[in-house]
Amino acid sequence: MAKILALLLSLMLFYTLTNNTASGCHRKRKRRSAAVIYSGRVVNFFLGCLQRQLFGRSGYGSSDWNGLVSYAVFHSSWYETVSADCMGQRDTIACWIEALTGFMSGSSPLLRASQRCVKAYNDMMRTSVTAEPVYPTGLQISDSQSCPIVNQSAYTIEFKENALNETFNTEDTTLNELTEVIQFVQNDMLCKNCSCDSLETDDAIFDFEDGFSCGNCWSTKLVLGTRMTSKIRRPGKLAARRRGGLRKRKKSRRLNA
Repeated sequence: MAKILALLLSLMLFYTLTNNTASGCHRKRKRRSAAVIYSGRVVNFFLGCLQRQLFGRSGYGSSDWNGLVSYAVFHSSWYETVSADCMGQRDTIACWIEALTGFMSGSSPLLRASQRCVKAYNDMMRTSVTAEPVYPTGLQISDSQSCPIVNQSAYTIEFKENALNETFNTEDTTLNELTEVIQFVQNDMLCKNCSCDSLETDDAIFDFEDGFSCGNCWSTKLVLGTRMTSKIRRPGKLAARRRGGLRKRKKSRRLNA
């Protein structure tokens, strides 16, 4: 498949046309990109496909996916990585459905629904039904007993306040749908290479208790699953530090992974 199809596939999997314009949020906005406008012609197929695949699923059947799709496309490290990996000779359906296992838990209904929609869209474009692929299953989300208790409401408010002066694309509804994003991070999102070391930066030095796992605790996993260039990484990092009870220290030392 062509390079542009790879881009469209990821956009179509994780972007929805409904409620594109944020309401009640005083944020600066950018104009819509040509790629997103063009992808709108086919996004409805994937939106309908995901809704059909997840119909009747408790906790999944009624979601509009605005938060998830915005976070995945505009901010996630996963999207940045897979856009580079599934290119050239690896620009295949097999590559994309395999890559999804690095982003969604193997026990999440979202994983198989997304994989099946990739296959269904490919069949539609080919105007023929291809053989059913082998759908790989990813790892399970690990539970950690050492995670801090975070007040989600207070965290969300502080996260948004920290991002008030940032400029976002018009289609990016991540902040308005932050509750949905957090639910995805808690219940569905994998962060295989997340390490507490990644949070040790010049502007936010953390001190972690022994046994703390940043890739398993949602407040830090959300930050670590966000690409370094994202404008929500710092707001999320500051909220995680303050609301998660993580201490800032002056001297740098190696942190637990």
